[in-house]
Amino acid sequence: MKNALFWSKIYSIKHSKLDEDHKRFFLFYLDLENMINEGQYDVVLLKLISNRLLDYITNHCKQEEAYMASIRYPLLESHKRAHNKLIEEFKFIISNLNNKEFVYNELLGCLKKTFLMHIVYEDSLILRFNNYCFDLNEFQFNIEDYEKIIEVFNGINSEKDFMYICSCLEKSTHKICETFHKEIIQNNLVVTCQKCGDPIVFFDMDIDNKEEMSRLKEFVMGDRNV
Repeated sequence: MKNALFWSKIYSIKHSKLDEDHKRFFLFYLDLENMINEGQYDVVLLKLISNRLLDYITNHCKQEEAYMASIRYPLLESHKRAHNKLIEEFKFIISNLNNKEFVYNELLGCLKKTFLMHIVYEDSLILRFNNYCFDLNEFQFNIEDYEKIIEVFNGINSEKDFMYICSCLEKSTHKICETFHKEIIQNNLVVTCQKCGDPIVFFDMDIDNKEEMSRLKEFVMGDRNV
């Protein structure tokens, strides 16, 4: 099977149950692919396999959403919408199984596009997020990586910035987008500086120019030799 779709560890999100579910999708896919490649157009069997896959997908999405909620995944609502779209697209696929031309020419392509892209792209964001969360009574976020995640879904470049200052000796300043700032305030999150790993804190004032920024840094740094 030249173009067969097989499970690979590159699809893993490092969650054994969810990874096992993803592996099952690949097996379902291979069953359908084998039928089509062997010229077996059995619409009853196709619908049986597809409806089982739909039940599996629906249940899997619920479990995945529960897991995302447990780690306070910030893109949970966006991911739920992606799941709803995924299910609707698969229902569309099932509704076209009576169309022999669709089955032979489009079914496998639709499945690859719909599910593989979701696993590779959407679900990989969960792993990326979780790699920067540490359960030490609070979640700690790395600024740059968090913003890369939410940038996928939100136009953060057009959002208002909020000023944060690092607690290290350098007292470096960080601009935090409004979406991330709201998450920090509402959930009392600890945010760390990517450079030194120390916590950063919100500085409740507007900084409009480089001169003000420079004065602020001098003020918060003080005399480092004291």
